[in-house]
Amino acid sequence: MFCRYLTIVLSLPLGVLFSESAYVANSSSNTVSVIDTLSNTVTATVTVGASPFDVAIAPDGTKAYVANRVSNNVSIIDALSNTVTATVTVGNGPWSLAITPDGTRVYVTNFSNDNMSVIDALSNTVTATVTLGDGPAGLAITPDGTMAYVANFNDNNVSVVNILSNTVTATVAVGSFPREVAITPDGTKAYVTNNGTNNVSVIDISSNTVTATVTVGSAPFGLATTPLLPPSAFSGEQEKNDFVVVSEYFNELHWQGSLSSIAGYFLRRNGTLIATLDSDILSYEDHNRNPSKRDTYSLSAFNSAGSKSMSVTTVVGGN
Repeated sequence: MFCRYLTIVLSLPLGVLFSESAYVANSSSNTVSVIDTLSNTVTATVTVGASPFDVAIAPDGTKAYVANRVSNNVSIIDALSNTVTATVTVGNGPWSLAITPDGTRVYVTNFSNDNMSVIDALSNTVTATVTLGDGPAGLAITPDGTMAYVANFNDNNVSVVNILSNTVTATVAVGSFPREVAITPDGTKAYVTNNGTNNVSVIDISSNTVTATVTVGSAPFGLATTPLLPPSAFSGEQEKNDFVVVSEYFNELHWQGSLSSIAGYFLRRNGTLIATLDSDILSYEDHNRNPSKRDTYSLSAFNSAGSKSMSVTTVVGGN
């Protein structure tokens, strides 16, 4: 048998922009205000394109991407100098932005062109365009960086895009005039605000079906899901997880459990929950894995109140 040992640090990565600054798009003045979150004062005003509408921050906190609806481009702001370092032309009426978890690609919905531009974050060029439904508005990317969910405002549905191949793999009917999408941190559900029917559709990501519809207030627009807690929010410090991979027959996964407040663990393969384990169980043998496939395992902890930690992941290759 072939064994491979991987050590992964379990932590919450925080960029400078998340901890120190907030970026606000000022649509009428064609600027972005930079707010120092410690003093709650505006420390910089950055001129961008015409009618900035949405802002997204790179995972490492070094850049802010701004969708400019009227000038049909994206301004890229350097977070250290708060200056625009590049401007990327996209489609007509860019509405929303989302960045892959590894920070390599930026996705921009173009409301008037019924498509989505894919920007390479290294070269700052559009490398692909994905055709969507009528009036693509809000979008969100799954935590594993494989899928994007896009609300098509005029089609009353959501396009599910495989962002590894940049192809639409499913279309999910939701309520009237869907505007924004948010995905739970564990990657199991997508929530969609339906502006015309005053409700929120809940999409099960494993099946791409609507499993619930929640009535809310009039004309719902934006939404957000609560983040996963870092392990330090429980108590103590989780230093590492050791995954022992026996790839000839099955995967035997091992990890350390050093937090006193952990009630149990969730173990997922390729985003699908395969086991819920008590806190005293620190290993799992996955006999159902196909050893010829490449799989991603993720492990997260939960406490007695039901709060979940962020996940650690390991990618297992086939023979």
